Amino acid sequence: MCVEKVLFGSDSPVYDVVLPVKDLIEKIKNLPKKAPKGIQFTRDEINAILGGNAAKLLNLS
Repeated sequence: MCVEKVLFGSDSPVYDVVLPVKDLIEKIKNLPKKAPKGIQFTRDEINAILGGNAAKLLNLS
C-alpha cells in the first residue's frame, strides 16, 4: 500500500455534516481492528496518515 502518499485533512465543512471530524478520526484510528475484510492497516500506517506524513512533507519531524 502507498500509505506514505496519504494525508488526512479536516478543513472540509462536509465532514461535520456527514460525520463529525472527531468521530472520523476515531474510525481511522480503529482501522487496524475494524478494517473491512481483506484490508489491513498497521498502527504505524494510521499514525502516518493522521499526521506523520504531513510532518515529513512539511519538514516538521
